[in-house]
Amino acid sequence: MSGRNALLPGNANRGVTACPYIEESVGSLHDDSFGDIWASSTVFRQLRAPKLSGKCGECEFQVMCGGCRARPLASHGDLFGEDELCDYTPQGGTVIQPLAVNEARPLVWDQDATSRLEKLPFFLQKMIRNKVEETARNQHLNRVSLAFMDQLRDKRFGHGMPAFPFRKKMGSNL
Repeated sequence: MSGRNALLPGNANRGVTACPYIEESVGSLHDDSFGDIWASSTVFRQLRAPKLSGKCGECEFQVMCGGCRARPLASHGDLFGEDELCDYTPQGGTVIQPLAVNEARPLVWDQDATSRLEKLPFFLQKMIRNKVEETARNQHLNRVSLAFMDQLRDKRFGHGMPAFPFRKKMGSNL
C-alpha cells in the first residue's frame, strides 16, 4: 500500500497524494515538509495501520498486501473497503506477518576478531565492520570470530593477503 511504503505521488501543484490513483491531496509541499505531511496526515496515519473491511479485513495476507486502496475508494467511497478485483479468497488463517529483513540483532565480536579489526586503517574499520556484520547476519550467526573473518578475507582475496604497505609494519595478524 502506498501510504505504508512511502511512495510519494503528487501533482503539479506539489500536492502530496497517498497514491497516484487517488486524487485527494493530503498536504502540500509548498506549505509543509514531507516529514510533517507524513507524520500529521490522517490518511497516512490510517494507511500505516489500516483497519480493512470486507474480505481484505479477513485475509491472512492483509499486512503484506493490503489490497488496492484506490479501487474501493472509487467504487464505494471507502478507502479501507474490500478490493473487489482481488481474486484471492481468504482461507481464515492467522494473519501472516512479514519477516523483519535485516533486523539488527546484536552480534558478539570475539576479542581476537575485534583486535584484528582495530589493526586495520581507521577509515576502513566502519565499512569492514558493517560488511562483516551484514554477512554474519545473513548466515544467521550471532558471533563474529577470527575464523569467520579469515573466511571472508579468503573469499575476497584468496588465500593470500592483499599487498598493503602497512602489513609488514604491523605483522601478519591481519
